[in-house]
Amino acid sequence: MTTPTDETPGQHGTRRNLFEKHPVITQGIVALAAGFIGASAGLLGAKLQADASEGVAQRQLQEAAQKQAREQRDVTYREYLDAANGYHVAATTLFARTAPQDVNAALTSFMTARSKFQTETNEVYVYGTDEAWRAHQRLASTLPPSLGDSSQKFSASDVSDEATFAAAYNGFLAVRCREVAAQSRPGCVSG
Repeated sequence: MTTPTDETPGQHGTRRNLFEKHPVITQGIVALAAGFIGASAGLLGAKLQADASEGVAQRQLQEAAQKQAREQRDVTYREYLDAANGYHVAATTLFARTAPQDVNAALTSFMTARSKFQTETNEVYVYGTDEAWRAHQRLASTLPPSLGDSSQKFSASDVSDEATFAAAYNGFLAVRCREVAAQSRPGCVSG
């Protein structure tokens, strides 16, 4: 028995469907189609996995860079604060009523502290944030100028009193707390 689609006009007899006539070819085509779909799904899955891995790698690189910057700032800010304190102590000592025999030692200590403070100021300029730089400017205003000719004249009026210096010092310390510590105690960030 033949169906109307089994016959081709102009031909005698019946023609079987290509898929029925060649079952091996049919199986091959089905296998190729399944393979193509499987390969496409595999490639899509691999691309999605690669994209996810790239995103994770990018986040890890950013986190590592942030950690490195935080660690650099920690060192920079700590050394800056030490230098600022040393410079304040040296300036206060120099301009105190120093005995004549102690003036040379006090001046040497002052010049050494001045140079160290300027070195650490440069580090804050390079590695610090804008907020740290503003805090530095407030702190530096309580000290004699650190940049310039070493023979320039300084006076006791160039050194702020202990309370003014301490307030500016604590202001910079609060910047350090906010920018360096992953989690700092609440009192640390308020300065």
